[in-house]
Amino acid sequence: MGILWALFLLLPALPGDSLWVRASFHRVYQENLNREEAHGTLYVRPGERFVLEITRPVHQILTFRAETLLLYYPEDSVAFKIKSSTRFLPLGTQAVNFDDQRLRDLGFVFLNRRQQGDTLWTFWAHPEQKVRATVRKVKGQLSKLEMRDDQNHLLMSLVAREYQQLGDRWAVPRWVKTLEALPDGFSEETIRLDSLRLTSQVPDWVREFRVPPGIPVKVKGWEE
Repeated sequence: MGILWALFLLLPALPGDSLWVRASFHRVYQENLNREEAHGTLYVRPGERFVLEITRPVHQILTFRAETLLLYYPEDSVAFKIKSSTRFLPLGTQAVNFDDQRLRDLGFVFLNRRQQGDTLWTFWAHPEQKVRATVRKVKGQLSKLEMRDDQNHLLMSLVAREYQQLGDRWAVPRWVKTLEALPDGFSEETIRLDSLRLTSQVPDWVREFRVPPGIPVKVKGWEE
């Protein structure tokens, strides 16, 4: 679910704003011959809170705050608290909502730029990781990000389309697809968002989600 977290956790919060972002989602993940699909609803207070209710194939509720992922399975009456690392927001997917300064903060160095009409390409390099990044923006919005190693092997690519404006400050792509290199091939993840909107009306349990009393919570490390 890396794309979903990156889409919204990197949106800047508005001081005093009580609005939530709400959308239904369809996620398809494929790793070589293995394919997974998930459907559900997401609720986000930008910069503060992320709640994801997956309805299919297995009912589960996921919240993400700071470095902790809480995963609750209502039908199984069990929950997991997972202490994460920055792998929850991997280098590639952090770029869905980003600017040049964010790339610099990640250690990239600006190399060059090229403009053609409303399309801008910028070229970056990470000296320590020996990674090159090419960013394409159309009318100021991310259209494609591609990262390659020093042997020109593709490490990851990200394509974002169908942007929707939310309020005055946020524009969110309703379709995002990433391709990431694996030791034995590639993984592919596609996210489609529908009924994307700002709202002040969300279920009470979403605002301050807690695992119900009496439900065992198993604490794990992300690397386990």
